[in-house]
Amino acid sequence: MITPARERRAPRVAVIGAGLAGACAAWALAARGAQVTVFEAHRVASGASGAAAGMLQPLIGMRLNYHAQNVDDFWRSRALIASLLTAGVAWRPSGVLRLVKKPKHAALWEQRIDEIPPRVAEWKEGAALRALEPRLRPHFRAGVWIPDACMVDVPALIWALLRHADAQIHEQTRILAVEDTQEGVLCFSEAGRWHTAFDAIVIASGAQAPEPIADPALNMVPYLGIMATYKNVPPPAIALNYRGYITAWHDDSLLVGTVDRRSGFDEEPTAQSIAELQGRLETVLELNTAPTLHTVWKGLRPALEDRMPIAQQATGWTRAWVFTGFGGRGLMVGPRMAESLADEILA
Repeated sequence: MITPARERRAPRVAVIGAGLAGACAAWALAARGAQVTVFEAHRVASGASGAAAGMLQPLIGMRLNYHAQNVDDFWRSRALIASLLTAGVAWRPSGVLRLVKKPKHAALWEQRIDEIPPRVAEWKEGAALRALEPRLRPHFRAGVWIPDACMVDVPALIWALLRHADAQIHEQTRILAVEDTQEGVLCFSEAGRWHTAFDAIVIASGAQAPEPIADPALNMVPYLGIMATYKNVPPPAIALNYRGYITAWHDDSLLVGTVDRRSGFDEEPTAQSIAELQGRLETVLELNTAPTLHTVWKGLRPALEDRMPIAQQATGWTRAWVFTGFGGRGLMVGPRMAESLADEILA
């Protein structure tokens, strides 16, 4: 909590990490009057945020989980994105078609769709399904169409949030340690420098979180996000979601992406994982021409064992908070969680 003595001036808050979590935190803190400094060990929007397809949709997981809070978060985030980015350029309101192939999943989804308001999602099968994407393979029985879902250029959003926050940004600056002193929280970088004493710090450092604080209450179990783009295949007009995502990328190539939690897949995309991405593409779409692999990249995604995002005070600290672990839900929950966190920090 910011002490009354420090409320005579704008609170100074350091955010460690310039991914989506850090950018949301900076945006929310600045909106409440804080002066924000962001430290990034590499480049803004690198790491997991640079390996995100940017699918914003309110239904979670293979069980098609519906929660009213998710829908509220979805619309809140969509409105924020529309206010910051240019439609058709940095975000596309293309809708998302979530596909199902196995009969047991189709039966479950058909039951679940009755619990979901029609304005959120619609059940599609047969001709109605293929009207959305004629190239779908015949083994896809049905799908859930989310017409208001969208695809977002995540790095563009991160930069927009940081600009809106008027944040001071230090790229290529890894913070190795922090120290809580009478003057405030000091941040020590690789060069041995300490930076201005801050009234509070937010650790949003991705898969390395809770570095630079070793928080015994947090056991990070990161997993790999893998992305590949292909030429020679026209991307679908809508975004497809089947054990990953297939969508148009920013250069009009076709993007295929997924996450991999298997042992040994946590450092670099392997030949096997890249082959699996192309296999997924060919599983979903009937292709008239062979896809040509264009680019491959990855990002190590932060997560706790329960895959739930966290925004909480660091164990044993009064002026340090941890904000991380979105696990692919950052676009949906990041802005709302950042606002709650900022309210707590600046109370």
